[in-house]
Amino acid sequence: ATVTTVSFPDRHFIAGGCTEYAGSGDLDEMLIRWSDQEDFTDFGPTSTNSAGDQRLEVGTKIVSIVNAREETIISTDSAIYGIFSFRLLATDCGAAGLNTMIAIDGNVFWMGKRNFFSYDGIVKELPSSVQYYVFDRMQKRYIDKVVVGHNKAFKEVTWWYVSNDNSAGTTNPEN
Repeated sequence: ATVTTVSFPDRHFIAGGCTEYAGSGDLDEMLIRWSDQEDFTDFGPTSTNSAGDQRLEVGTKIVSIVNAREETIISTDSAIYGIFSFRLLATDCGAAGLNTMIAIDGNVFWMGKRNFFSYDGIVKELPSSVQYYVFDRMQKRYIDKVVVGHNKAFKEVTWWYVSNDNSAGTTNPEN
């Protein structure tokens, strides 16, 4: 699996980017699998447990999974889904990388490839006075290194990214 979480409040172990159960062993970067409730070792779906899987359709790989209010949110590289209902919530808004999504007080915030987004039951673009500054200065080749943080005292969400102004240049720079 490439990304994992435990769903809240039902406590299934969820893995994204998986191999099929009893399949060929080939990685399917769009496959979500979940364990039986409260048994994080049982991924074999049967008529007596709640384990299962679902292949997502929009995107090429699952990027991140976070828990929100009463829902677990999955981001592919181009779309946002709610898990277990597998509702497609929005397209052209996938998370930029594994560490670009954060859940705060039941809402989810993330950096996409061109903008910032939030989810409070509805996916929305976040208004940002620094959007063009950030995305015009970012080394997009290293977008998977973006990390999000939360400053609770000031109710701020911050993303750290590799800038074109990075002193390491383009040879494996860090945020």
